[in-house]
Amino acid sequence: MTGHDALARLVTPPTAPVEDRGDRTAAETALGVRLPDDYKWLVATYGWGEFCDLLHLHTPFGTNGYNRVEWQSAHPTESPEHGRERYPYPLHPAPGGLLIWGTTMDADRLCWLTDGEPEEWPVVVWSSEGWYETHPTGAVAFVEGWVGGSVHSRLIGAMDPDLAPWFNTFRPVSTGAWSCPRGSCPMTSD
Repeated sequence: MTGHDALARLVTPPTAPVEDRGDRTAAETALGVRLPDDYKWLVATYGWGEFCDLLHLHTPFGTNGYNRVEWQSAHPTESPEHGRERYPYPLHPAPGGLLIWGTTMDADRLCWLTDGEPEEWPVVVWSSEGWYETHPTGAVAFVEGWVGGSVHSRLIGAMDPDLAPWFNTFRPVSTGAWSCPRGSCPMTSD
């Protein structure tokens, strides 16, 4: 059983994923890298949303500012050249930089360390407190391991073992704005 199959068995994919389609070539050209195939499957299967109210999956498609696989040219508060002890990794598009593909409800970032071939990029958890943790696995295996209990992180919470894992799709509301499950979107009040 592949990681794809295992994840789809653990977490039922939505029947209508959101922001799961678009021009992949244009997205990769804009990012300046080829995205990993397992991530492309994750986006096509689940779209924009969250696993178990904690891990938020971002896609390279759509117009919502909270849903974009994007890069930054410097860390938010200081440049990597001047903060190497605090920021051990450069950010994409720097060679071998971190590329954010997801976040957590606690504002931690799920990144790839873009060194080598995309299928070999490890997942780096970059906490909101500035700590880093590397997992030698791709995005699908990381998510599948986290929801299945075989991937543990000292930086992000664990999946409650008494709950069956789930996925919430973020969706448009009638006004054309986007909504997130209650309490999970930044900059909103519920």
